Amino acid sequence: MLSIVIPAYNEASGISKTLDSILAQQYAEKFEVIVVDNNSTDTTAAIAKSYADRLDLKVLHEPQAGRGAARAAGFAAANGSIICSTDADTIVPSDWLIKITEPLSGPGIVAVAGTSKISEGTPLQNAIFNWLQPTLGHLFELLHGYIWLTGCNAAVRKDAYIKTGGFNRDLNALEDADMGRCLSNIGRIRHITYVPVTSSARRFKGGFVKGLLHYVKPYLHMYLLKKDRIHLHDVR
Repeated sequence: MLSIVIPAYNEASGISKTLDSILAQQYAEKFEVIVVDNNSTDTTAAIAKSYADRLDLKVLHEPQAGRGAARAAGFAAANGSIICSTDADTIVPSDWLIKITEPLSGPGIVAVAGTSKISEGTPLQNAIFNWLQPTLGHLFELLHGYIWLTGCNAAVRKDAYIKTGGFNRDLNALEDADMGRCLSNIGRIRHITYVPVTSSARRFKGGFVKGLLHYVKPYLHMYLLKKDRIHLHDVR
């Protein structure tokens, strides 16, 4: 069995698109979907629950705010031997489950990290981001010696995940990069670029460079300043 974990905070405007893309999967085997409502104040949870008759669905409530806590709660509830991860502002392609899990059949591979793209920005913004995101993933591996496990597009063997001790619940950003570090101590992570998911471009509405800097700041805090509590600016 396979599990899909989707953390969600105030995603009423977009979570239907995410779940519709899950419904459209070509994957022939059984899978479950776990939506983790991370203290939403809108109708995110209600919208997710409306899919219960179309998906094998759990909607959990995680009271501790933050991406690390939400992902940890979802992974803890997963029954699948493989756990896939995406976000509630993300649309996955119809062959996502097939392609993101396929490399796990390789020897020693414990996780797969995919890439993301945007389509809502200007043509130039889209082109820059869609080139930059996978390129920075490769650069990160060169700098740090392990692969960033992209939270919006990843698959992990559950037994390997359990060995890591799970996501750091105190991280509200880069919890996926930290998990990449943990998993790299157990086995190989495969980085693939041929099945990108489409993420929201809302972070760039205030300016493309400003949006990119929101990602740079947490990175500097974790890897340069060595802080143990990391936060990503909330654009909602």
